[in-house]
Amino acid sequence: RRLPDRHVDDALDAVEDDSARKEADEQRQKSLVARARWKRSIAKVGWAASLHTMARRRAAGFSDQLHERLHRTDRPGVAEALDFSAIIADKRQQHLKGTREWVFDFVEKWRVDPESAKLFWLVGGGGTGKSVAAAELLVRLLGKENAAAWHFCKHTEPARSAPAVLLRSLAGMLCATVEGFEDALKESTGVETENVDELFEALVAKP
Repeated sequence: RRLPDRHVDDALDAVEDDSARKEADEQRQKSLVARARWKRSIAKVGWAASLHTMARRRAAGFSDQLHERLHRTDRPGVAEALDFSAIIADKRQQHLKGTREWVFDFVEKWRVDPESAKLFWLVGGGGTGKSVAAAELLVRLLGKENAAAWHFCKHTEPARSAPAVLLRSLAGMLCATVEGFEDALKESTGVETENVDELFEALVAKP
């Protein structure tokens, strides 16, 4: 028996509504799946970045404990240790095992000789490997807990090489590596001068 046109129209409307609901549900489900995948990808990136950072620190010879001590946020404002772990890790990768041993031997002899000069100055032209040698030497000294502070300058980053920045960073590192240094440094908290001699006296020599 033929249905009245009104019933046919109602049936078609019901089918269309049901189809629209299914399509909307499918789109909503796709959106939820896509969002879940995005969140997982972000989490993976975060974990990867964290693991990469940890690996970089260890390649630079820094334990997690040392890194935490170096970069505490509650240290006096005059002393802020810069993070050179990326540079050190990069320079160490450029070091060929077994090379530059004569440099390391010279430094070690100078370091343990009580009669040696107070300063060991290694001079070399640009690109001769001074930073590579310094990075490898630093890691060796850190392994023996015989390094108190370090700084890497770069001609393309003059701000990092500014004397005041260097001295404040060295002071921050000494706070982490030399017992009692931070307490002594607190007396210099109000130092605002950019005079290199005054900064050295207040941040390094006096404490």
